[in-house]
Amino acid sequence: MRGGIVAIAGPDGAGKTALAMRLVDRFGTDATMRIHQRPRALPRRTEDRVVTRPHAARPYGRVASYAKIAYLFLDTFVGWRLQLLPLVQRGILVIVERPWPDIAVDPRRYRIDVPPAAASFLGRLLPQPDLLLLMRAPAAVLRQRKPELPLEETERQLAAWQGVAPPSDRCVHLDAAEPLDIVVERAARAITSAGLVPSPRSPSSCA
Repeated sequence: MRGGIVAIAGPDGAGKTALAMRLVDRFGTDATMRIHQRPRALPRRTEDRVVTRPHAARPYGRVASYAKIAYLFLDTFVGWRLQLLPLVQRGILVIVERPWPDIAVDPRRYRIDVPPAAASFLGRLLPQPDLLLLMRAPAAVLRQRKPELPLEETERQLAAWQGVAPPSDRCVHLDAAEPLDIVVERAARAITSAGLVPSPRSPSSCA
């Protein structure tokens, strides 16, 4: 029994949060940890907020954008090394929603104006998840769930995710149009097949 890092990715409306929450229930809250985007090891200037209109705000200028992506990279790198990997060594399953490639696929969500290739290059320098669960569905289905984005943007994100997906041995494609119970079952089976079944934390351990 060992833990690992599982990332859940996909376009807006795919149901990433719902899947992550169900996987925590499936494997147990004492054996899992769910985080959004990155561990957040470095000090933050503002508090996190729920993004309901991901493309409403204008991107930062080019200089500020490069500064922000550098901060996000450093925060992710430090957090994985100092926070996530020690958890995995204790047998915890870490579930990451919107891992680093999300920045390359949808920089507008982060108000970043840099070439996607720059974000992809930085991503190759970061520790990689043991398994990526990539959620996909027809654009029309995703558009119904996430009407804030135009259909063209949803189609673009679907194509972009296909381009950044890692090798097949570390990536499992899930049909997000299927009922959630089926998606959860297939995701749990993929995690188990990858040997990432966690072990419960002892009462004295802490995250």
